[in-house]
Amino acid sequence: MTSLNLQNRVDPWGEMRAVPSRGTLMGNRSILHDEGNKIVRPWAHKAWVTCLLKFNGIKRPKPFSPGNYSELFSIDEATVFAAGLPQLLRDKVEFSVTNENENNAMAVAAATRSLRRAERLTELEGLWEASNSDFVVADIETTGLDATVCEILEIAALLVNPAGVVLREFNVLVRAREEIPPFIVELTGISQILIDEHGVSEETAVLEFASFIGRMPIFFHNATFDTAFLAPALARHGLVFNNKVFDTLATARAAWPDLRSYKLATLAKIIDNAAVPTHRALADASATLSVLLAARELAGFGASSIEPGVMRDDLSLIANQGQLDNERV
Repeated sequence: MTSLNLQNRVDPWGEMRAVPSRGTLMGNRSILHDEGNKIVRPWAHKAWVTCLLKFNGIKRPKPFSPGNYSELFSIDEATVFAAGLPQLLRDKVEFSVTNENENNAMAVAAATRSLRRAERLTELEGLWEASNSDFVVADIETTGLDATVCEILEIAALLVNPAGVVLREFNVLVRAREEIPPFIVELTGISQILIDEHGVSEETAVLEFASFIGRMPIFFHNATFDTAFLAPALARHGLVFNNKVFDTLATARAAWPDLRSYKLATLAKIIDNAAVPTHRALADASATLSVLLAARELAGFGASSIEPGVMRDDLSLIANQGQLDNERV
């Protein structure tokens, strides 16, 4: 097929025709032809790029070459302006209308997301109420993901007052029966040497943890994972884990519904002054607290006021008073 047979002459109505007439300028709307040199679409982009036929002696390859843009020619220069100007005006009007529609759609979508977020956060009212008295935020590190075969390596917990102030910290390393897998050492920084030197038995760890949390509500990030390890560990040593458990993963999904990931590391990046998670239990518990407090603020559920004259730092822990729900069976 010669260049005279190509359907690349543009008439005043924007139609492409196979005729010999042409002007002195060439147009480019990207690749419009197929392998058989047939026009298969009117444009790949709406902009008409006008090109000279010759430039610095550079010669174009054969028209409609594979992988090259489709060379288009106006039938004459008058056609370019006669057809191009109305098209330009039409494109501007179309863009203006489309842009306004898109803006309206975005505004409606944003309002819908805000309403949905408010509804989801309101549904978590029981969770917010739990944070209006002293509560615990906790995290564990383990030798793997499967609670039926893997072991707890570290337990950490924070005792927090309704204002979000940390009153006490609990942190303990646990001696595992099996050697710590190398990838866990790399992920957490908890080495076998560290465990051997500073770890305590599982029994000691869970009894101290139970004493620390007492009857208080407890928050985890992805609570299903933590409780799958903690409940059996407590049961092995005669304790029942029946504290009220709340999950900040559900809280985060309600507060920030458009995120692709709800990992602590992701959430910490979008929350002002959030604690940074490090795959160590105490740091991750602090990051979990940051998520909880930020989501609670978004939900508009502020902490209840503290009675005048009561210094929270001076209050005795319920656990130290022996008021445990985790009583031996």
